[in-house]
Amino acid sequence: MSSITQNYKAAFDILKKKPVLLWGLSLLSNFIIIVVLLLGGIPIITVPVALVLQASLSVLYLKGIRGEGVETKNIFCGFTSLKQAVHVAGGMLWMGLWILLWGLIPVVGIVFAVIKTYEYAFTPYILITRPEVEAMEALKESKKMTKGFKGKMFGAQALVIVAIWVCAIILGVFSAIPFIGGLFGVILFLLIVAVVLFCPIFFGLVSAKFYEDALYAALHPAPMPQPQPQAPYNFDPYTGQPVQPQFQYGQPDNIPPTQPAPQPDDNFPKTQPAPVYNPGDEPQVNQNPSEGEGPTRI
Repeated sequence: MSSITQNYKAAFDILKKKPVLLWGLSLLSNFIIIVVLLLGGIPIITVPVALVLQASLSVLYLKGIRGEGVETKNIFCGFTSLKQAVHVAGGMLWMGLWILLWGLIPVVGIVFAVIKTYEYAFTPYILITRPEVEAMEALKESKKMTKGFKGKMFGAQALVIVAIWVCAIILGVFSAIPFIGGLFGVILFLLIVAVVLFCPIFFGLVSAKFYEDALYAALHPAPMPQPQPQAPYNFDPYTGQPVQPQFQYGQPDNIPPTQPAPQPDDNFPKTQPAPVYNPGDEPQVNQNPSEGEGPTRI
């Protein structure tokens, strides 16, 4: 799984290889989207068309991350057929509706809307590259694929936005300095132009790289940890019966290797059994011994 810095590096590498082509196609697609929304007329038609163009632009960035050739026709890849256009437009509208509904929750709605925006971020890729997935199911699939990636995706965009704001504030303060303030004002203007022109491309490439990572993780899941075998029983050296080991508080977790039950040794000297007397074998004592004589055997 790639880190944020690795995804930054991948996006910069693509921009260095095809800066003019990607910039031109991104600018052209965004210009068409603005024209459709402003001059299209009927919103029920222009909004779905703009959403399909937006999804097509996401797939254009995906092709760039994969190292595939990008062409002008790629920004219209969502319109290859009327069925596909309706499919993509329906999925994008369904995604926007759910984000809007989550955002209407009082007080915490904006937080849920942001979370859902990142949960559904892979929906455009799924709708175009996997047309067999239904429009409503694409949101569930995106939610499943973004598990474990939402925080990184948010952090990747937040870091850039915070850095831009910090630079803009510093340049704005320095631009108020007499005599040299105009130089910092020009730098601030160039920064704003660069952000407007290149940030959408950069964010699109980073998002496409996260989709590639999630797709790879889905196709190559991590192996499940195997259960550890339980410690075998010890054996009582006298009875040979298994004895469960006793654990005490503070005792280390490592268990000493158990010893098998002792086996009888043929070389070990065997003990002699105690003598057994039968009735009549006991020594008899004379009950009337003569004087000066000790007891005599009969």
